[in-house]
Amino acid sequence: MSHLIGTAGLQSASGSTKQSDSILQQIKDFQLNPDSHSGDYIGHPYAVGFDPAWGLSANKVSFYNSFKMKLSIIFGVIQMVFGVLLSIFNHRYFKRPLNLWFEFLPQLVFLSAFFGYMVVLVFFKWAYYSADEAGCAPSVLITLINMVLLKTPPACDPATTPGCCDPYMFAGQESLQKIFVLLLLICIPLMLFPKPLLLLRQSKKRMAKQSTVTKETNGSNVGTGDGTTVLVETGGEHEGGGGGGHGHGDDEPFDFGETFVHQAIHTIEYCLGTISHTASYLRLWALSLAHFQLHISSQLDTQQQNSTGWDLR
Repeated sequence: MSHLIGTAGLQSASGSTKQSDSILQQIKDFQLNPDSHSGDYIGHPYAVGFDPAWGLSANKVSFYNSFKMKLSIIFGVIQMVFGVLLSIFNHRYFKRPLNLWFEFLPQLVFLSAFFGYMVVLVFFKWAYYSADEAGCAPSVLITLINMVLLKTPPACDPATTPGCCDPYMFAGQESLQKIFVLLLLICIPLMLFPKPLLLLRQSKKRMAKQSTVTKETNGSNVGTGDGTTVLVETGGEHEGGGGGGHGHGDDEPFDFGETFVHQAIHTIEYCLGTISHTASYLRLWALSLAHFQLHISSQLDTQQQNSTGWDLR
């Protein structure tokens, strides 16, 4: 428990540091002087943090806003995937193979096919499109909306039509997105139906076996010396048939309705929880954006008050 609390504290401190305004305070130690280092620029990105030149740009707020929004989603998805991966240890420890096959695997595929794909698109967009091609970079949000709605954007070939931007980032993206949507639709019934039905089947087999053993033991005949027989009860009704770790004891009947309702609630909670958790990280980003804009306003006011005859605005 102490390790868990310590890890949670480190994650909280790390997330607050990334979302705080301190990350946007540019480190100028790696900045080149254009007068004395005009020939030293080799085209590589800035070494640590943001290039201080962004502090002088007119679109710095929108740039920082976009970066921190994507950063929030990336860390949120990583944390959700980590939580799903941790569940495999619980399923193995409690020896619940049904939970492993019909909860862990569908949950991991569901999370990866939508939110994991979104994170991959973010990194691909950062790596593939340069600053000169920023206007043609497809929106990740619009791409995901079109994927879920199975909507095909208007076809456009930049090679034949000058000024036209390809709505897809790479070849075969449309087919890949259809496969992901199909996986999403398959994972939901896999999380909902197989486990209750298989538990019901196991319960019926267990009850049938108990009934057979009871008939055999209660009907045992023991011979006597005068040629007569006596029926002997051997207590077969007290034998076996545990719930297999699913919450049903020897004498407790299996309630299919209760199990199915519990599984339905668990499935709906997980599907909606993935969206809710992502939205929670976006709320942190929105608070960070408000703090950043307040920081810029207060910084400009402070500099203006300390300067004489120098209007920064």
